Amino acid sequence: MNDQNSESHSGFSNLLSKVRTFDSFKNSSFRYYFLGMVGQWGAMNMQMVTNSLLAYRVTGSAAILGVVALANAIPVLVLSLFGGVVTDRVQKKTLLQIGQIAAMLVSLIIGFFLSNGYLSVEHPESWLLLLFTSIFQGIVAAFVMPARQSIIPNWSAVKSY
Repeated sequence: MNDQNSESHSGFSNLLSKVRTFDSFKNSSFRYYFLGMVGQWGAMNMQMVTNSLLAYRVTGSAAILGVVALANAIPVLVLSLFGGVVTDRVQKKTLLQIGQIAAMLVSLIIGFFLSNGYLSVEHPESWLLLLFTSIFQGIVAAFVMPARQSIIPNWSAVKSY
């Protein structure tokens, strides 16, 4: 009975030793990339939620909230294939940096108009600014997402087992 337990335990250990899920974290460049992407994903999600909340608070319309969210999604759906082609032809790192700068500029623009009182209930047309920034964010995402996905194999070492 004890031999059977040790055999099944060694079989499980052998199986776990072949799992290479976290091998990429041995590469310091990938670790920095991953940690940076965690921060970026958090910031992007916060921005999407705040844009939607702001659109709803300015207009009080759930339909306009949906339009603003859709304005972000349509460019991603339409331009992602083209973004992949561009990613294959330019430096991925440069494309990612340009995307980060563009996202920062969008945040600064929204912050500027919000702090100056333009994005408010007193200006019901101000939701159009959110619409245009959402479209721009979708265009940027369509080019940056393929670059994010295709840069990872550059850091992983190919091993044959």
